[in-house]
Amino acid sequence: MSNVQAFLLVLALAHSSAANISVSHELFHRKQLIHKVTGTLTYFKCFYSHFFIEHIKGHHKNVAKLEDPATSRKNESLYSFIPRSIAGSAKSVWNYESERLTKSGKSAFSLDNRMISFNLL
Repeated sequence: MSNVQAFLLVLALAHSSAANISVSHELFHRKQLIHKVTGTLTYFKCFYSHFFIEHIKGHHKNVAKLEDPATSRKNESLYSFIPRSIAGSAKSVWNYESERLTKSGKSAFSLDNRMISFNLL
């Protein structure tokens, strides 16, 4: 494979992945359960299935605030934003799930924790 072919392959895969994520994002905002499930399934493939929890419970509430891991900081590079966003989202969802399960008398280290069970799926 030539360098040009490799570049075009990477470009095509990036474009298709971005379109896939955008459509999935819109689907899990819908009211119908089938749309929510279908939209979330895309994130299962990349072990980011907890995204919809953080997006709805965290990002929508904290958009453009320092508490929002999905909002980049002023002059933040893409290379620092991506790992901070991924780690911050995971931490945020773990905290939501721990709190939710503690209120119902369950352990955060169980299959009732959606972050654990979704990633096992």
